[in-house]
Amino acid sequence: CSNWSYIHPPNTTPAWTAKAKMPTARYGHAVVTVGSKVYAIGGMNGSTYYRVVEQYDPATDTWTSRANMPTARALSAAAVVDGIIYVIGGKSGSSSLNVNEAYDPGTDTWTTRAPMPTARNGLAAAVVTGRIYAVGGATGTALSSAPVNLNQRYDPSTNSWATKAAMKTARTNLTAAAANGRIHTFGGWTGSTGLANNELYDPVSDSWESKAALPAAADSMSSAVIGNRI
Repeated sequence: CSNWSYIHPPNTTPAWTAKAKMPTARYGHAVVTVGSKVYAIGGMNGSTYYRVVEQYDPATDTWTSRANMPTARALSAAAVVDGIIYVIGGKSGSSSLNVNEAYDPGTDTWTTRAPMPTARNGLAAAVVTGRIYAVGGATGTALSSAPVNLNQRYDPSTNSWATKAAMKTARTNLTAAAANGRIHTFGGWTGSTGLANNELYDPVSDSWESKAALPAAADSMSSAVIGNRI
């Protein structure tokens, strides 16, 4: 439940600062930013799966509990379109989920949306031109079992899904980030080993290409974009 802030202004020494701890200790939760607030959603602690939503305000270094997510789950993907948070897939007990639930921070309410075509956990999501691309993940009943290379696109404006070109490599526990109108997918787990893969998806051509690999194989990591750098 630790919370650290990394600060590296120009011409200064990089430094980490301890911040207010997240109220609920957990792992496998989804994290997104809307405006200036950070939202930590779901997750698990041992065998307990959470519906918890906690909002962090960096300006005041404080946490606030928000409306619980309808479905308790961990290892889901989350993405933001037009200020609305979409939490997709995940795992609860021995079951992978296809649940798609939308949270409006302005009204502190949840809405159930069209389910993802394929139930999976450990997937990643990224947004390009208002559409969410849910990639990879695992469909098995055991944690991280049966990785897939699926790429399914959700359009919030029509509340509909479409299947798009599959990733080159089936993997779960990967991370995805959108930059310059394209989506990079990094790392992941094959079911037996970690990966250093960096595969780039172009939504316009609906095609994938391999790019420079990570310096080291890794899974269960995260990514962020600043100025079109990941």
